[in-house]
Amino acid sequence: MAMSVRDVKNRFTEVLRSIEASKSGVVVTRRGRPTALILSLDTPEAEDYVLSHAPEFLGSLREAEDDRRLGRTVTLEEYRAASRA
Repeated sequence: MAMSVRDVKNRFTEVLRSIEASKSGVVVTRRGRPTALILSLDTPEAEDYVLSHAPEFLGSLREAEDDRRLGRTVTLEEYRAASRA
C-alpha cells in the first residue's frame, strides 16, 4: 500500500493499526515519489533492518570477520569436542 505524507500524517493511528493487523508495510510518498517505508516489526524485513543497523550486532559481525580473516577459527567438530570436555 502507498500513501502520501499528508494522508499518513492525518491518519497515523489508523495507518499503524492497519500495519500491525496486516503485518505489512506502507510506502510513504512525497509528490508521488516513494520517500519512506513504515514496516510492522513482525516482518522478517524489519528484523533484518534492525539487526543490520544495531551497533552491537555490527560490531560482532566485524569481529567475527576479523577472526575468520586472521584464521582464529575452529571447526564445528573442534568446538563440539571442546564443549564436551
